[in-house]
Amino acid sequence: MNIRSPYDQLAGCTWLARIVDKIRRDQEGTLNEEYQEYLCNPAATDGLFLYFFDIDADEFVDNVGNGLTDEEVERWFLGLDGVTEKIISQWNDFAVLIGANGTRSRPKFEEALETLYSGCDDPDVQTLYDVIDWDEGRFPNPKKG
Repeated sequence: MNIRSPYDQLAGCTWLARIVDKIRRDQEGTLNEEYQEYLCNPAATDGLFLYFFDIDADEFVDNVGNGLTDEEVERWFLGLDGVTEKIISQWNDFAVLIGANGTRSRPKFEEALETLYSGCDDPDVQTLYDVIDWDEGRFPNPKKG
């Protein structure tokens, strides 16, 4: 299914490329059911991303769904109130560590390893971004770090 890694960036921002791809696949009718449940879901990483950048999910879906290219998405995203290099950097620093040892998200990550990703026994998988890449066959990802 051609969905980019969480580590891939648009506008210098991790996760943005991934959520854009999921919206595009959903609009095409090719987004797998397992991904549909989490698309822009406030309780999932998509929702956390939208909340962090104060983006309305419907507006975001409408903009991407209207056929914006990656370059147009970047311009739109960077034009949003409050989206600055500093805020993007803060997101990137935070998001790549979701699920890491010592973070508040670790218990949820461990739960996901036991349920959603129960086949993952690679000790090098230490974060949400890692396990997604593992699950989608990109681990270890050279874009990490």
